[in-house]
Amino acid sequence: MPGLDGLEILKQLKDKGIETPVVIITGYGTMQTAVKAIQLGAFEYLTKPLDINRIRLLIQRAIETNQLKNKVREFEIKQSEIDYEEKYQIIGNSPKIQEIFKLIGVISMTPNTTPVLITGESGTGKELVARAIHRSGANASEPFVAINCPAVPENLLESEFFGHEKGAFTGADKRKYGKFEIAGKGTILLDEITGIPSNLQQ
Repeated sequence: MPGLDGLEILKQLKDKGIETPVVIITGYGTMQTAVKAIQLGAFEYLTKPLDINRIRLLIQRAIETNQLKNKVREFEIKQSEIDYEEKYQIIGNSPKIQEIFKLIGVISMTPNTTPVLITGESGTGKELVARAIHRSGANASEPFVAINCPAVPENLLESEFFGHEKGAFTGADKRKYGKFEIAGKGTILLDEITGIPSNLQQ
């Protein structure tokens, strides 16, 4: 290329903030140019002759990597617009609480069927975190249902969770909707789930 080479083009792209994945292909590769290309942000550095199958796989990987970067960028923008103290009553600015805020954002972008285990001592705000995840998710308008598991008698857990039809057992004089059915596409919090027998947790 007259006037400039691939490394110079790559540098100009970087200076302009263009993040399109770039693959440098050369017939005269050296260690110095390879290192320089990677330092300038090249996605890959290849020397001729080329393997077309490798090129196809490389292009697919570059596309997937770029899509992931875009998702991360969208998440960072979304995070910057959230006032967690105001919206979720979660107060704090320590590095640890900031990490929790980031995790809330990441989890809220996963499918709604994703199970999440929140651990911590009593009074540390596990339910607040659960509600924050719910409110940040795609189904925030759906119900948030919390169950204090140890407060439900063992023989009523199945009925409480999944409901029952009228006449299903003695004393079942009407249909009862279970908590999972009430939650629908929303979120159900099984608070203190370790307080119920392990065989029922399964």
